[in-house]
Amino acid sequence: MMISEHGCNIYTMENKFYHGKYYFIEGENMSCCMIGSSNLTSSGLPDRIDHDINIREG
Repeated sequence: MMISEHGCNIYTMENKFYHGKYYFIEGENMSCCMIGSSNLTSSGLPDRIDHDINIREG
């Protein structure tokens, strides 16, 4: 099954540095998976431009 059959597009960052990462946070009533380029630090959050997707369940 191809992703394109479901109307999805995939983009890549060519000739650019991209250091992707994911964070999985699990609680009693909700779970969250954040996938992207953000650094969850005090120096990484304030003045950066990052791309992320947040998937929540619960």
